[in-house]
Amino acid sequence: MNRIIVAILISLLLVLGLGGGIWYLQKSINHPIVSVMAKKEANTYISKHGFSVSYPKEWNLVEDEYELQVLKREPNKVSFDIYDGRGNDFQFGCHFLESPSDKEARKLLSSGKNIKETLTNIAKRSNYMAGINSSKELNINNGYGYLFSGDSKQNPGKDIILALIYMKNAGTLLIVKEEVEVDGKLFNSVIKGIKIM
Repeated sequence: MNRIIVAILISLLLVLGLGGGIWYLQKSINHPIVSVMAKKEANTYISKHGFSVSYPKEWNLVEDEYELQVLKREPNKVSFDIYDGRGNDFQFGCHFLESPSDKEARKLLSSGKNIKETLTNIAKRSNYMAGINSSKELNINNGYGYLFSGDSKQNPGKDIILALIYMKNAGTLLIVKEEVEVDGKLFNSVIKGIKIM
């Protein structure tokens, strides 16, 4: 009987801890998205896809070598990662919404209709998320965006934060994700550094 009570108490503490962690994560991510870092404190990467991102000077940005070397894509027109030097990896990628399954999503996003539903469906069918625990709208000039948090598909049992930002001018979906060791404040600073042109 005592073992059952102990097991129930441990389960209850785990559920409360996970719920508190998700609440803290959501609370730590503030909006609207604006570039807030002063030029002297940050580097700025300008993508040819119509956005820029500012990040602290002590962090490193690395463009995808496979896209550069094998696919022969131009610099500033490939996926990239931003590393903070402490093990956090913020992955940026662009999705062009060109496949047959993306045509309806592109049509809906460019019309401005059903944005939340469309981006939620993209997040659900992505290779990143096994499940969505919460979503929050991002206030973005020249685009639409939602922030999703949930369970990682690539690292089962771990959390993931995924931002999907539709850039109206380019007709492109910007994907920003961080997983495994999610740090809401760091992710927030990366998201705040995004500017859609």
